[in-house]
Amino acid sequence: MQHLRLTLGALALGPAFALAQVQINLPMVPKEAVFNVPLNFNNLPPAVVKQIQVGCAVYASVNPPVNDNEAPLAGGGETVNLANGAYNGTVKVSFTVPATDVAKVKSWRCRTFAIGPTLNQFNLDLWQNLPDAAKPAPGTSPKTSASGKYD
Repeated sequence: MQHLRLTLGALALGPAFALAQVQINLPMVPKEAVFNVPLNFNNLPPAVVKQIQVGCAVYASVNPPVNDNEAPLAGGGETVNLANGAYNGTVKVSFTVPATDVAKVKSWRCRTFAIGPTLNQFNLDLWQNLPDAAKPAPGTSPKTSASGKYD
């Protein structure tokens, strides 16, 4: 809980009343988390991938998690449709962090997922496991997630 402590000196009342404290509890307020995620997907086979989902979350750990073992404090996602196997643009992901968790947020992570007739939210961090038709070109190393510390 957030506190505001005011110290009032009542010097005119003498030494017995020289210091009085008043504590005022301010209400906790939820906070909107907003992530603008740039996407650049090209040449994905429409028979395999129809949509890309961007999922973002905030965590209590100082370092962002590298797997799904830590539950997020809050998170959200947005899904975009591919046009001819491509999407190039910025996806805005926003969600509300509950008031009770705002002060706990220490890190964040955003990831992309492929969705299609044969894929149900396939984590693109694991792109090497995609069907051959959807794998990136040889010699490329796609960046399909990002994370960082929260300031």
